[in-house]
Amino acid sequence: MSPVKVYHFNNGTGGGVLSYIRNLFIYGSGAVENHMVYLLNKKDAEELTSPELIASNQPMKCYYSASWNFYHTCKKVSEVIPDREAIIVAHDWLELGMASHLGLENKVAFVLHGDYDYYYNLAIKHEQTIDLFIAVSGAIKQKLLEKIPHRETDITYCRAALPDGVTKVKEPNSVDKVVFIGRCTPEKGFPLLPEIALELQKRGVQVSWHIVGEGSDKLSIRSGWEPINEVTFYGWRPNAEVLQLLAGASFVVLPSLAEGMPLGIAEAMKCGVIPIVNDISGGLSELIEQGVNGYKIANNNPMEYANRIQELVGNPTEKEKMSENAIDRARRLFDAKTNTAQFENELIRLADNTKRLKKKARVYGSRLDQSWLPNYLTAGIRNSVKFLKGGL
Repeated sequence: MSPVKVYHFNNGTGGGVLSYIRNLFIYGSGAVENHMVYLLNKKDAEELTSPELIASNQPMKCYYSASWNFYHTCKKVSEVIPDREAIIVAHDWLELGMASHLGLENKVAFVLHGDYDYYYNLAIKHEQTIDLFIAVSGAIKQKLLEKIPHRETDITYCRAALPDGVTKVKEPNSVDKVVFIGRCTPEKGFPLLPEIALELQKRGVQVSWHIVGEGSDKLSIRSGWEPINEVTFYGWRPNAEVLQLLAGASFVVLPSLAEGMPLGIAEAMKCGVIPIVNDISGGLSELIEQGVNGYKIANNNPMEYANRIQELVGNPTEKEKMSENAIDRARRLFDAKTNTAQFENELIRLADNTKRLKKKARVYGSRLDQSWLPNYLTAGIRNSVKFLKGGL
C-alpha cells in the first residue's frame, strides 16, 4: 500500500507550530509521506531565522508579496502540490485561503494550535473547505464542538509528539535556574517577568533567569530588567540547545494570557523542570495538576509567582518530588511514537473517506483581488499607493 502524501505549510517563524510539525516528520512510521512548504512573505523573508526541520523530503519555499493579487498568490502556492490526491495539512490562514479561493479537490486537515479566536474564526470561515479539524488540546476540541456542532464527526484531538527530555543535570552549589521560552510579547506575559525577578531579588532568593525565543536577544525588549543581577538573553536557539538548557533548570515560567498546548512547557516538564504558569483555560489545565507537578497562578499575580518559587527553592525535597511528577505526567501525555501514530491514523482515515464536493469561496481580498485581474496591474496599483502615502 502506497503511503499517503501529505503537505504541511508553515510561515517560517518557528515556535511551537514548527515543533509540532517537525516531530511528525521525525517519528513518522512511513505510512505517511510528509512534505514541507514554507510560505514566506518577501518583505520579511530575510529577517526570518532559518527554520529547524528534519525531514525526509527537501522542504520547499514559496515566496509571495502582500501587494500581489491574492488569486495570483493562491495559484503560485498551489503549484507546489502536483497531486490532487495529496492531503493539505493547514496550520494558518494562507494555505486555507488558497484551498478556499481555488476550490481545490485536495482534502484539507486544519490544525488548531491555540485557544484563540483567531483559530476558531479560521475554522468557521473555511469550514466548507476543511475536511478534518485537529485540535491540539481537549479544551480546544470542546470549544470548537460548541461552535460547529454539526461537524462533530470531523473534529478530533491529537496531542503533540515530543521526544523524551534530556537527563536532568544537577550542578552542585549552583543557583536555581528560571527559564522563559517564547515570544517576548505582552500576550505571552513577558512584561510580568522582571516584576517577578525583582521581587525575588528583594527577598534575597537567589535564582538566575534565562530568556529564550525569537527576538529575546534584542535590546528593545530588555526594559525593566536593568536591576536584575542574573539574567541571560539567548535569542532563538535550536531545539537541541534549548533542551540542554532545560536539563539544568529548576523552573519554567509562563504568564501567558492565552495558550493552546504550549509545547515549551511540555518539553520542559519532560526534562524535570517545574512549570509555574498563568491559570488559564486550554492545554495547561490538562498538563498541570496544582501543587503536584507544578503551579497555576490565579490572576497572573507576580507576588504569587515569587511565593511559589521561593517556597520550592527553600524546600529541595519537595522540589525534587514535583520535578519527578512533571516528568511522569509529560511522558505519559506526549509519547512521541504514540502521538505520531494517532496523527497519521487520522490522515489515513481521511484519505480513505469519500471526497466532499467543494466550491470556490472568495474569503479574502479587496476589489483588486479578482481572478480576472492580471497580477502586474494589482501589484502596480498597490505599490503606487504605498509610494504616494510614503511621500506624504
